[in-house]
Amino acid sequence: FVAPPKKKDRGRFLVEKCTELGTTGFAFLETEFSESPERFNKLMTYALEASEQSERLCLPLFVTIPNRDPGAVSDSRDNLQATKLTTLLDAWAEDEGRFPLLVCRERAGTSSPPALEVLESIKSLHVGFLIGPEGGWSPSEEESFDRLESQHPSLFYNVALNQN
Repeated sequence: FVAPPKKKDRGRFLVEKCTELGTTGFAFLETEFSESPERFNKLMTYALEASEQSERLCLPLFVTIPNRDPGAVSDSRDNLQATKLTTLLDAWAEDEGRFPLLVCRERAGTSSPPALEVLESIKSLHVGFLIGPEGGWSPSEEESFDRLESQHPSLFYNVALNQN
């Protein structure tokens, strides 16, 4: 899950490199500080090109959680849109059976462990990453992450991107 970058080149780079590294899916987020995503068809084309380049046999999915029905997931090309962050967090918290979600925070402070440390401790084959917009998460979004981590300690993890 990623907030769309402000510059189109960065969106292309993000999709290409994550596809080459084996990412299985993308969902773009609508946050308080995010920009509108590029057309999804273009991003899917970049994923196809990256899959061919890396000789990958399957394409990553581009999904959205419709804002009107948090439980439904769509991967239709015609219907894709950015998912509201609040919708995603509500849906994730309701379904305890999902895989862990790591919230990447630039300014996580000393209380959040490094992402690699958390990944080593998680006993799940699947992990989701929330990557915020340029400029970081808003204060209200940061508060939501802290609240969710305390309410669902095996589902939400606030992680620092730095090694300190």
